[in-house]
Amino acid sequence: MKKRAISLGLSLFLALLPLVFLLVHPLFSQTGTAVPPPTTKIHPDLLAQMQADPNGRIPFIIDMAQTSSLNAAEQADVINQLQQTAVSSQAAVQQTLNTLQAAGEIEQYRPFWIVNKIAAAGSAAAINALAARPDVAQIRPDAQVASIKPPEDDPYLTLLQVTAVTTGPIQSWGIDRVGAPYVWNGLGIDGTGVTIAIIDTGVDWQHPDLIDSYRGNLGGGVFDHTGNWYYTAMPTVTVPFDPLGHGTHVAGTAAGQNGIGVAPGAKWIAVSITDEYGFIYESDVHAGFEWIMAPAGDPSLAPDIVNNS
Repeated sequence: MKKRAISLGLSLFLALLPLVFLLVHPLFSQTGTAVPPPTTKIHPDLLAQMQADPNGRIPFIIDMAQTSSLNAAEQADVINQLQQTAVSSQAAVQQTLNTLQAAGEIEQYRPFWIVNKIAAAGSAAAINALAARPDVAQIRPDAQVASIKPPEDDPYLTLLQVTAVTTGPIQSWGIDRVGAPYVWNGLGIDGTGVTIAIIDTGVDWQHPDLIDSYRGNLGGGVFDHTGNWYYTAMPTVTVPFDPLGHGTHVAGTAAGQNGIGVAPGAKWIAVSITDEYGFIYESDVHAGFEWIMAPAGDPSLAPDIVNNS
């Protein structure tokens, strides 16, 4: 009788085991109702990454289903509308992300308001769980573009480098080609009063042809980088730099001194969206433009022109 009871209990346990799995698995709802794997919401390229490395920490972007209807005229009001949409629609998803992070399935995540998206890195199970949510429209790879390499063979970069060891004005052939002197001298317009943002690999802010045009240069040897510089890959790096040279090249073209910049009277600020190797993730581009709309959280510091070459 005792053996029969043990056998009956074991059989009952084995019969209930699949139901227990359904109740605790993240792909099933709290009521135990099965939710089909949401493959239609997961981009095919991301699915391939999940299959290749199911336990890895895969970078991905969550596209929220809700979007913001922008009907404001002022930039501050536009920002407010975008932020309200993001806060209200992302709250529940961020709770799920926190739970998955506590379980070790999500490495980190970064919400955005400039676009209603969340960038994260996590496992295949985490991606499936998030895609099962009705407030998520799609989950895609956090796309990475090819490395930006320094323009080593560019004669204009050589000209920029020459200015670092020489004195006096040096004229770029491009300045004459676009007729900039006619605008400077004939119309009296040289960019004065305009702020240009350089979204690129960063800027060597101490370059002798750029330091005077830097908005963070307050004069008298005093510099303030807050609201004038942002590094998306590592926001704790609070002083401008450029490990690759490309952004410095671009800043020189825009606002360089000594005859190399088309608008020498303009001020520049900068955002680096590349890592130290020159790779750019989509999430860092979103972070860069989000900062540009309100540098250091202040819309009044937004630039007049954005160069994203």
